[in-house]
Amino acid sequence: MDVSRNLRDMVFVASPEGRYFSEEVHRAFRNVLQRKLDEYRNMPQNRNLYGWTAAERADETRGFLESYDTFDPVFIDYTQFAATEIEPHIAESIRGRDAYIFHAFVDGEGRYEPYETQFLLQLMNFTARFADAAKITDVLPNYPWQRQDYKEKGRVPLSAKVMARNIQADIQRLITMDLHSEQQQGFFDIIVDELYGMRLFVDYYNSNGSRNDLVVVAPDSGAVRRARGLAKRLGMGNTDIVIVDKRRDYTEPNEVYVHNLVGGELVRGRRAIIIDDMIDTGETTAKAAQKVKEAGATYVSACATHPIFSPKNGESAEERLYRSPNIDEIIITDSIPPRASYARYKDKLRVLHAAPLFAEAIYEIQTGGSVSVILEESEPNK
Repeated sequence: MDVSRNLRDMVFVASPEGRYFSEEVHRAFRNVLQRKLDEYRNMPQNRNLYGWTAAERADETRGFLESYDTFDPVFIDYTQFAATEIEPHIAESIRGRDAYIFHAFVDGEGRYEPYETQFLLQLMNFTARFADAAKITDVLPNYPWQRQDYKEKGRVPLSAKVMARNIQADIQRLITMDLHSEQQQGFFDIIVDELYGMRLFVDYYNSNGSRNDLVVVAPDSGAVRRARGLAKRLGMGNTDIVIVDKRRDYTEPNEVYVHNLVGGELVRGRRAIIIDDMIDTGETTAKAAQKVKEAGATYVSACATHPIFSPKNGESAEERLYRSPNIDEIIITDSIPPRASYARYKDKLRVLHAAPLFAEAIYEIQTGGSVSVILEESEPNK
């Protein structure tokens, strides 16, 4: 068996928007390599692992670790013409290599921007294909348009489906995190590896005080599965969750109304965790926190994987949540690159790093291992 190919034929390719996360994953990759090497060395050397023996995997991992300092991401630069058209250029050859393309849907100031940046990703995928990459995998910690995954009224698009159709034309695989609904994987005809931020939140809350007085809150019916999964992993069983009865006015974007708490009696005298997949304008989170505090919660921690943090009425979402007297801490991941403005909110806002999850997944993919092992540790409905 030839085990010389795999890790050595991998390359990280990063757009300017994806540079932050590519560098984070690159740094995390060294730790993954060392941990895997130690794991394989402690196994019986003839043990079969997905077509490799433990000795072969150890040898492949050791060799790559020794040459790790020469494994640097390849960056994409843009040329912008007078007509505003943009031409991406990959800085070096990726011919015959397995390319992992990192991209984030943000503008130059770090604000969420899914329009032009989506087309840029399509151009980069096309470029990598015709640069003769052996395999192309998009690494998108935050996947855009994902809330438009069903029709809440007539004559509107399934934008999540359109997004999937557009980006998969030139790639073989997608790695992302916490889709708004897992059914969106069915919009693709390629492999989709959806990682879960749940493990990051569990680790955070496990390392920050007693769990005896916690209660988990779903800010709407769509977050119930996540709330149940977090409660279970924090050793609270499947019942200690509270559900916010949220209503939305579909004639007014980003307008929500909170009517009631289902299971509100569980809140009094306890610390509440409000968990969601994303925070956009912060309205849902702020209103849910208000209801929870009114029901007697002593402390409210709001956590979400994707900090879109859109402005509304001239105020940023992070400012709105920071100023809320009902929210004591805000826990997010860096699936969208952290903004410089976060420094103003550091006594209340905490950013968890998702790169180790992605580094581990990329290692397993590249060496023909099992991504399922990673998913089983953090999948919300497990």
